[in-house]
Amino acid sequence: ELDATDVAAERERTRLSVLAIALALSLLLAIAGYGVVRSVLRPVAKLENALLSAHGGRLTPIPAAELPSEGNEFGRLLRAYNAMVDAVDERERLRERLSDQQRVADLGRLATTVAHEVRNPVAGMLAAADTARRFGKDPEAVRTSVDLIERGLRNIGQVVDATLSISRPTQDGRDLGPEDLEDVRLLAAPAARRGAISLEWNVTLDLPF
Repeated sequence: ELDATDVAAERERTRLSVLAIALALSLLLAIAGYGVVRSVLRPVAKLENALLSAHGGRLTPIPAAELPSEGNEFGRLLRAYNAMVDAVDERERLRERLSDQQRVADLGRLATTVAHEVRNPVAGMLAAADTARRFGKDPEAVRTSVDLIERGLRNIGQVVDATLSISRPTQDGRDLGPEDLEDVRLLAAPAARRGAISLEWNVTLDLPF
């Protein structure tokens, strides 16, 4: 007969030691694995936070110091996000520059239009004033000149109203009548006199067209 008590006890101690070592290794591996996974997912968390900020209307690039190496897949992903942010910023700056240029161009066109639309009535009123000064004793000439000045002022008022409403004044659809052709005669008469030209005028238009 052999006494196996010591062998059995040693075997039990060995089994418990192996189990304890296995548990310790498992715990260490679990901690190491958690650390590795957390390290791997850290760039994803940065990207998630950046995208959440972008969703709130604020695009901010990820600092270069926080970017993984370029050989890393996550590093390339985050750099692509930063490139997108830079492109969006550049697009906004370009849009602002184009908006400023468009505003300047619109103001230039508006100034040109106003100058053109005001210059003609002013020229007519100057011609009417010249006529009234030359033929001040002729009531008909004075009345005609005053009428032209009144129409010129009314046209300038329309230009001012259109300018204030930021719309180009257009009169392409306005009917023309005999008084409009008479205005042309009054505008041409001073220049004809200065050029010693005899101006003959005959208008048979009865209705506006």
